[in-house]
Amino acid sequence: MYKVSDIISTPVISLFEGEYIGIIYNIMFDYKQKKCNYACILDEKDNIPKLIKFRDIYKIGNECIFIKNQTYLDLESNCDKEIEENTNPINLKVYNLNCEYIGTSHDIIIDKDYKIDKIILNNGKVINRDEIFNIGKTTIIVGNDVSIQKFKPVTKNIKIQNVEKKVMILSSLIKNEQTPPSNKIITDFRFLIGRYLSQDIVAFNGELIAKKDAVITKDIVNKASSYGKLVEIARYSKA
Repeated sequence: MYKVSDIISTPVISLFEGEYIGIIYNIMFDYKQKKCNYACILDEKDNIPKLIKFRDIYKIGNECIFIKNQTYLDLESNCDKEIEENTNPINLKVYNLNCEYIGTSHDIIIDKDYKIDKIILNNGKVINRDEIFNIGKTTIIVGNDVSIQKFKPVTKNIKIQNVEKKVMILSSLIKNEQTPPSNKIITDFRFLIGRYLSQDIVAFNGELIAKKDAVITKDIVNKASSYGKLVEIARYSKA
């Protein structure tokens, strides 16, 4: 079993090259299969986010993570589709099927196959895998007394270029194909909110961004971003 909070900020080392690659700054889950898909890696030297599939990680230890070699890495900028289809379910609001708010996801325990085993809420409540009804981009729903298939979107017949096709109408997912992809440097630091800093974070001009033992807030993340210190926030964060 692994705690996501323990994996975040862990150094990544390539065995074949004997090189430090960076730190884990985010973990992306396949929210349909409730499984870790990608680890997001960032090296403060080049500030270029990279991805590696969890299945390509050689070993996860207490002090570092080993990968076989650097050919398993991909640039995050090349993986827009993968990022769109995955999410980090930490710091999401959790509701049950009785429409009750029961807390916020604080940590996640994954098994040896990198599947979600438990979700730990901010109030200490533990949600087991078989209690999870659905994990979305913004919300987790708990309940096992009804099948999610009951809520599957219906299909409708519409004409596309004079050809009738049966499609699902999901307006929120319709994209303008002519819109150029955004050049994201860092995709999502939401999961850092609520963690603690193990040392002071100082800007290049000497300004104190955040003190040791401070709880990371959205304001601290935004300030660190403006000074190019997001990697340090991730590196020195702890649960």
